[in-house]
Amino acid sequence: KKRYANVRSWIFMGHSMGAGSFGAAGIVGWLTNSTSATQQENSIKQIFDKNKQTVNGLVMLAGTITGGSLDLSKGLKDFQVLVVLGSEDTITPPNGNSEAGTPVQEGIQRKLPKHSTKLVILRGANHAGFGHYGPQRFPFPDGERKVTLEKQQTLTIHHIRKLTNKIIRKNKQG
Repeated sequence: KKRYANVRSWIFMGHSMGAGSFGAAGIVGWLTNSTSATQQENSIKQIFDKNKQTVNGLVMLAGTITGGSLDLSKGLKDFQVLVVLGSEDTITPPNGNSEAGTPVQEGIQRKLPKHSTKLVILRGANHAGFGHYGPQRFPFPDGERKVTLEKQQTLTIHHIRKLTNKIIRKNKQG
């Protein structure tokens, strides 16, 4: 609570299901009043409001928004989104369906702000390469990575830095 009281701008990030409706995107949703919140979540929101903290960014690695209740496409001011997908990802395939059976692109195009969402598809990258936990086997085997793990993670960090620097510049401008 008090530990980060001096932080004014937050960027939430998650990977796979931790990026979507039940992860980072879901947190952004209830902190920005885009979705309903539990009592515990409301108490965290009160801390944000009291300390004049804002959510200015979302990074989704190999993730998308599924389900009907979360929609971040409207009403978020000064909000930037980065979605990074891998061309070889079979869990969250850029041109296929998510685990929930809905098109990955649909969750990105319909549920995130059109004016401030950047989608990056890393050529040769797979699902597990956004982390470092070995081959992805569940719910089904991941595609073979065609770039090194280091290359995939370096490119991912590059895009995250660009987003972070953009948000920092905007915040300094006021």
